[in-house]
Amino acid sequence: MQDSFAILSDAEKLLSPEDFNPLLGKLQSIRKKYKSTYFHAHENNVGGKVDWTKLTQVTGSATYHKLRKLKNVELLNKRKFIEVENQISALASLQCSSFKVDILDKNVTCTKCGFPKGFKNENPDFQISRLDEKVRSIYEDWENTLLAELENYRGNLQYLSPDERTLIEVVIRSSHLPESIEDSLVIALNNLFRELEIVEVTPTLFLESVFKESQVMDYRTFDDRIKKIMQKLVTGKDLSKVRIKLAQQE
Repeated sequence: MQDSFAILSDAEKLLSPEDFNPLLGKLQSIRKKYKSTYFHAHENNVGGKVDWTKLTQVTGSATYHKLRKLKNVELLNKRKFIEVENQISALASLQCSSFKVDILDKNVTCTKCGFPKGFKNENPDFQISRLDEKVRSIYEDWENTLLAELENYRGNLQYLSPDERTLIEVVIRSSHLPESIEDSLVIALNNLFRELEIVEVTPTLFLESVFKESQVMDYRTFDDRIKKIMQKLVTGKDLSKVRIKLAQQE
């Protein structure tokens, strides 16, 4: 190598065939070694030697799809799952399975992915395996959290719609989340976990308020009076959390 630098620094030697030919041979040898080293590093870290099907299996798993649905449940802490989603996205962006070594004849790196740009020097197969473990761990944690909170919020079941109540009761009885998480269950869970504001309506007082000024009225007047009474009952409250309850008669 020192001989090569010496030739490069001496213009007369560079033009001399007996000196230039050995230099050219050494440079070609270095280039060949670089191409071989780069190609193998590329294939082992972002190319065809990485088992990318395992990443597809993670994102295509039933557990991962259930997490994507459950992340819309407001009660749950989403931080760890968001980190997993970001890691999956970062890994997927590294995948480059169509690299040909001939590209290095005119370029020093892969023109598609620019490897090692963005690569964090961590084995992708190991990262994918760890992501699979994280997905299963997060699901277990979320399921345990939801089952515990269902017990804490049992009192709110009475304020759900019949269909929502049925969905929640099935989960409580089985002590497991269903195999498929539907939007309807997510909505039911969010409604159950809301800090509900219960507004009790006493039938007698309600009717007295409606007919206080007149025992007979047209439909528009009747409708207006009911709206005014209801507006008075819920003033200052979050309507999405309000539940109207028939008060027990004394």
